[in-house]
Amino acid sequence: MPDPFKKYEFTIKLKTNANPSDAIYYIARKLKDALPILSIEYRQLEDRPTNDEHHGGITDSEGVNTDS
Repeated sequence: MPDPFKKYEFTIKLKTNANPSDAIYYIARKLKDALPILSIEYRQLEDRPTNDEHHGGITDSEGVNTDS
């Protein structure tokens, strides 16, 4: 029997110096009041330096032969 539930994702990004756990609980409670929700997950985003390469490509061309 196929699972009757579908997974949806929406994103709220905020930057704050306060702990948003009460606000997250409030939003989750309102969603659960409106819809039959099995689970809700959230995570804190980690700060990443903006001066580093994040695409996984080669950043040091020394030793790389590009001749055909």
